[in-house]
Amino acid sequence: MSKCFENAFAYYNQKQNNSIMKKLLFMLLLALGALSTMAQQKITGIISDQNNKPLPNASIREKGSKNGVIADANGAFSINVKQGAKLQISAVGYETKEMNAA
Repeated sequence: MSKCFENAFAYYNQKQNNSIMKKLLFMLLLALGALSTMAQQKITGIISDQNNKPLPNASIREKGSKNGVIADANGAFSINVKQGAKLQISAVGYETKEMNAA
C-alpha cells in the first residue's frame, strides 16, 4: 500500500514541478518582452523636399526590417525603431534617402 502512495506522491511532485516551470518560463518571456521594448526609440519628424514643402505619403522604413510608416498629408510621421537604426525614406518621384535615426 505504501508503494501506491509513493507513486501518487511522485506524480504530484512532477505535476507541481511542471507548474513551477511554466510560471518561470512565463516570467522569463515577460521580462524579455519588456527588454525588447526598452531598446526602442520613438522618432518623429516631417518629410519635406528641397524647397521645404511637406511630402505627403512618403514612406519611412527601418532598414533591415518590415517596420515602416507612411507620412500624413502634412509630411508628419512617427515611428518606433531600435537604438542605432537607419531609416530609409522614399516618395514617388524622389530618390530614396537613408539616414541614421537619432
